[in-house]
Amino acid sequence: MRPRPIFHGDLLRYQLDEYHWTQKDLAEIIGRPMQVVSEIINDKKEITRVTAMELAAATGTTPEYWLQAQDAWRLWQMGRDRALQQKLKDITARASASLRPGRKL
Repeated sequence: MRPRPIFHGDLLRYQLDEYHWTQKDLAEIIGRPMQVVSEIINDKKEITRVTAMELAAATGTTPEYWLQAQDAWRLWQMGRDRALQQKLKDITARASASLRPGRKL
């Protein structure tokens, strides 16, 4: 199993601490409601591409930094979902069974 990645909301919290900003400060800087920042930090809202660009502009990072952190977190969470893991194993088995002889997945 993959190691637990750093949660993107924690990364945003660290950035706020580093710059001595409140959630309200960041919301004003990026021109968004404070609720957006709070929901990202509390994992209730996805970071969109536009938001990633805004966060990058405010923090001196890149949009990819935010999106990759979020994706790593989501994939890690999904990796812990037993039902999903069973479904993926079933898909792999069906795909493997459908291959022509001599080919491997």
